[in-house]
Amino acid sequence: ARIVPAADGLSTGDGGQRGAGPSGGREGLLYTGIGAGIQPMVDAAMITSVVSDGPAHLAGIRAQDFILRVDGIPVAGLSAAGIVDRLRSPSGTEVALHLKRRDQVFDLSVRRGAVTVRNVVAYEMIDRGWQFVYLKIDSFLPPDTCRDVQDALAARLKPTLNGLILDLRDNSGGLIDQAVCVADIFLPDGETVLEIRRVDDPGQRESVR
Repeated sequence: ARIVPAADGLSTGDGGQRGAGPSGGREGLLYTGIGAGIQPMVDAAMITSVVSDGPAHLAGIRAQDFILRVDGIPVAGLSAAGIVDRLRSPSGTEVALHLKRRDQVFDLSVRRGAVTVRNVVAYEMIDRGWQFVYLKIDSFLPPDTCRDVQDALAARLKPTLNGLILDLRDNSGGLIDQAVCVADIFLPDGETVLEIRRVDDPGQRESVR
């Protein structure tokens, strides 16, 4: 089973090559697009994140820019899937974006390309003498997500740490077994991690602890 947040599962990303979705692995999440996360708004699509050294980043696009038109077509009123469909296409093709940044409106052409997003990112940080481990999980799509999280924590957890920051913002979902495995790392023994209810018999439930 898989957790999918939208019709095409790409509501926060610009998607894979036309006819093929993103693929996951130990190296990260690989797809063809501009390398930016999007969030549909009333009359625009906000760039929520930009992949470092990806096509959008190299073209000068920043997080919190707003896409007004894609190849001359307004995005106002379009669903996430509709915007994704216009942004994605084979590597090497170009897409013309009409953007707004604060009070500035401008046009950019972005050449689509292969984008690899590291699915699990972890590093140590110090804030006013307090030591933390920052851990971000972009999706549960790669089948090695839980093992990557375990390896990242094993390499960084130490007695002097004051805490851990788990960042699941814009996580696009994925495999249920990976999400359950990661949750099991942080929850006490005996806690219910997943509960499944049958559509045809709501009274019948299955719990995973």
